[in-house]
Amino acid sequence: MSNPNMFFLSLGAICGSIIIAGGLIAWALVSSNSPRSDSPSEEQNPVESARKVSFELAENDPTLGSSDAPVTIVEFSDYGCPFCKKFHAQTFSQIKKQYIEKDKVEYRYKHRPVTKLHPQAKTQAIAAQCVYSLQGDEAFFDYTKRLFQNQKQAKTKEALINLAEKTEVDTETLSSCLANKETQAKVEADNSLALKNGMQGTPTFAVGTVEDGEFTGRVLVGAQPYSRFQPVIDAFLN
Repeated sequence: MSNPNMFFLSLGAICGSIIIAGGLIAWALVSSNSPRSDSPSEEQNPVESARKVSFELAENDPTLGSSDAPVTIVEFSDYGCPFCKKFHAQTFSQIKKQYIEKDKVEYRYKHRPVTKLHPQAKTQAIAAQCVYSLQGDEAFFDYTKRLFQNQKQAKTKEALINLAEKTEVDTETLSSCLANKETQAKVEADNSLALKNGMQGTPTFAVGTVEDGEFTGRVLVGAQPYSRFQPVIDAFLN
C-alpha cells in the first residue's frame, strides 16, 4: 500500500513549483513592458557610460534652436509611445528653457514609429512631417505637443487633420500631403536610421556635436528626467 504522507509531500512540491513558475512568468512580463534605461550607477560617469553613436544628419529634420549651437540633441520618437508622451510632458520644456532658447542646443526630431505596438504611429508621423513641410518648425513642435496630449484620440485620419487645424494648417492641403510619397520616404528613412544604429525602443536620444553634417555623440534611452540629460549636455558644452 502506498504511503499517504508521500502523496501529500509530492502534491506540495508540485504546488510549490507551480507558484514559483508563476511568479517568474509574472516578473518576466512586468520586465518586458518596462521602459529600458541606460542610467548608470552613482560611481559611473554619465557620459562615458552612454553608448557612442555616429550618423549623417538630414536637412529636412524638424528643428528648434540655433544651427550654430555647440550641442545637438536628436530625438527618435513614436507618437503612440506612452514614454515619449511622458518625456514631452515632464522633461522637454526644461531642456527647451535651459538650453534650446539660450542657443546652447539645437534640437532635432526624427520619427521612429513602432507599428507593431502602435499601428497608427506611421500615419501620425507622416501627418506631423506634413505639418512641418507646410508650416515649418514651430508648427511642427506645436502639433507634436498636441499629438501627445491627445494620444488616445489622435488615431484616425480625421482626428489628425482636426488637430492640425489648430496649427493653422490648411486641412485640404494636409489631406493631400498624407499620401505624399516623399513625406512617407522621410519617415521611413528616419526609422531605418534608428534601427541601423541600434535604437529599438522609444524614446531614444542622441546627444553630441555636429561637424560637416556628421553627428557624433552618446545615446540616452527612455523617458529620462532632466537631471539625467543635464550632465551629458554640459559635458559636451565644456
